[in-house]
Amino acid sequence: PEVPPRHLSRPAFAMVATLFSSAVLTMDHRTAPLQGALCCLAALGWVATKAYETSTFDATAFAAGFPVSYVAAIGKAKKGAAFPAGGPVDITLFAPVVLVTAAWALLYYAFLWDQSATAFVVLKDAKKKAKAEGKPPPSLADVKYGRYSKSARVRAADRTVGNFLEQSPAFLVSLWLHSAFVSPVNASAFGWTWLGFRAVYPWAYRLRFPGVFISTMPAYGCVFYLLGEVVRCALKM
Repeated sequence: PEVPPRHLSRPAFAMVATLFSSAVLTMDHRTAPLQGALCCLAALGWVATKAYETSTFDATAFAAGFPVSYVAAIGKAKKGAAFPAGGPVDITLFAPVVLVTAAWALLYYAFLWDQSATAFVVLKDAKKKAKAEGKPPPSLADVKYGRYSKSARVRAADRTVGNFLEQSPAFLVSLWLHSAFVSPVNASAFGWTWLGFRAVYPWAYRLRFPGVFISTMPAYGCVFYLLGEVVRCALKM
């Protein structure tokens, strides 16, 4: 296993080693891609803290009524809907879901920065090896699209971004539909759960199959629940 350099052993970089490809730890800590990933993680942590401080999610009430979503009364609802039957809707009710969406974007960009950092790590190592063997140095295109693109480090970073993008449309659609038709509070709770499981994907991907299911299966469950409750409420309207 790769051992991070002594000057990268501080907690902040250890966090990156846990969430993202350990290949980034072979880079100098002043490199822009790694800084970008750390900034996104810091911002994500701040958003998560604010979401936790302002959350009104009642876990006890939700667990008691599961699998039917617990929805706090908001005005005079129509046939069990989360919102009043008529009149304008207070858009501040969607603030928790806005925070989840912002966190989604931050995690996405953190994955992108990690992908970029990993590519430069592999390129640096490949150039060093080529020089020692007296061969022409590879280019960045060789790492991203050529013979080096199949390395375990590059593949893990690429699949982290690719899988995140593949799963995001269903997540965002179900998140906002649930917030509109069922409960923005419940939607945000499941949204943060989804993000938590997606954050460990780079680590889970490196495990022996089916280790990746640690990340993907619970995330699927979040989406299925969010969307299933939307369908149930829509059929009752």
